[in-house]
Amino acid sequence: MLNKVDKAWILMKDIEKPIYNNLINKARNINIDKSIKKIPYAIEKNKLEKKIMANHQLIHHVKREIEGIRSYLSDHYVFLLTDAEGIALYVTYNEKMASTLSNLRVMPGASFNLIHAGLNAISVAKEVRSTVVVSGSEHDLDLFKSCICICTPIYMDGDPIGYMNLSVEVGKDISFAIPLLHYIVSAVEELLMKDNPHHEERRVLKLLKLHGLTKREMEIALQWLKNYSVPRISSSLGITEGTVRNMLKKIYLKTNVRNKGEFIRRFM
Repeated sequence: MLNKVDKAWILMKDIEKPIYNNLINKARNINIDKSIKKIPYAIEKNKLEKKIMANHQLIHHVKREIEGIRSYLSDHYVFLLTDAEGIALYVTYNEKMASTLSNLRVMPGASFNLIHAGLNAISVAKEVRSTVVVSGSEHDLDLFKSCICICTPIYMDGDPIGYMNLSVEVGKDISFAIPLLHYIVSAVEELLMKDNPHHEERRVLKLLKLHGLTKREMEIALQWLKNYSVPRISSSLGITEGTVRNMLKKIYLKTNVRNKGEFIRRFM
């Protein structure tokens, strides 16, 4: 869908023409005052509180990861976390940015959705579901035109559950920003997986399915990955131990591994 050859992000110019034109047309059909001095729309306080409660694990992990790297950041920067709808859940920045961001209303509850804030890194990332860089005049709203913004989706079970945005001043080197953002998002996704073992199980099942395993083989594979013994798997599934061993041989063959250690390392 996107031209991402040999790089882990896309610029506005990298987006394929039909998708880019669709974005532009959507933005043109929205009546936004581009010269407005603050974020045009924010949700009500009670709705924000519900969103924060629903996303408390996500917010907690993002905060922790950012605190871990904050000391390495010297320039003006803004980290912004939104939910899947583009509503800001958490904003943090260095002290030099405090008064500016307060005046712009860049705070939890602000909407960065296309219909409210036009073209920006978050609204574009929502459309293309990939890491994007939106720079200066590529933003619709004038208040963003002094910024380079990089936004990465946060995925769970193959779907974006939020967006992590890092903004710096136009002219700044962003070569550090993209791997930094990817590092934070990858760490957060991993922590969310650990919070909910069902997510991890679904992830493993998707990988096993790619190798052509049958439903029964996937049931055995999951229990084998949990370090269940052959007798225990046999008992839990109501099949003979010989059937379990034969199916494990088929599983190893399909997944191109030679033993249990290799199997666990590949899928866990």
